[in-house]
Amino acid sequence: MPNSELNDDTDFLKKLLRGLLGPFMEKVLQIVVGFHEVLASTKIGAIKIRHGVFGPYPEDHDREVIHWVARKLSSLGVAALTGDGYYLPNDPETLNPLDEISPPIIREIFRDPRIPEYKYYYIFPKLVSKAAFFMNDERGQTHELMGCYEAMIPFLGFIIHEEITRGEEDCGYLRKKNGYVECVVPETALCSGRMPRRPFCPFYDSINISWLAKQLFLEKRGGRRQNRLVAVQRLEDLEDMLSSCVTEES
Repeated sequence: MPNSELNDDTDFLKKLLRGLLGPFMEKVLQIVVGFHEVLASTKIGAIKIRHGVFGPYPEDHDREVIHWVARKLSSLGVAALTGDGYYLPNDPETLNPLDEISPPIIREIFRDPRIPEYKYYYIFPKLVSKAAFFMNDERGQTHELMGCYEAMIPFLGFIIHEEITRGEEDCGYLRKKNGYVECVVPETALCSGRMPRRPFCPFYDSINISWLAKQLFLEKRGGRRQNRLVAVQRLEDLEDMLSSCVTEES
């Protein structure tokens, strides 16, 4: 066979494999999710009582925030899954290892450096019915955020900052209640944060959340907002919000 024909066949095969890789990977990840779901149901309980807690882990303080929220959710009677492990309902003192809900063969697959680390993006969001996101620093949790959005899982985003309101200078869509402020803009197109001259908004002026993430929080589905975005000065001010998120219907 002439070299030119061999090269043509090789190029064709490469293009064919590239075209098949996406659908093949998607099928593999669906199987991976299935394996995790079986173990999660056995070890933790039904998906309706499982909540995810996502955020950055560069500093000990960030990890403490994530675990505070997870333990609070556990004390409210639901399971809380984090990147470090999970808490069972009504057992906020015990952090259980994630390996308990990840089959050995699956863990081995994800140790292979050739496999993209889509573990949290594809798997975690599909193992929970609701989620909370600590958004002071956008890092890997953006993948989980997009995963929750694509899977239509309701989520709460929160920031912690000493300045969450400026009184009369506040955006008209900033609502104050029970120690926190919440963005209640009815449409993303009405968000004043995108205007050159705008009122105060803690999600721009205190902690500047990316517009990509903001859109995921603010988008409507079925004619209503299913996700929430709030700001607090103290972590403890989240208690009422977390309680309402646990009890409200998805």
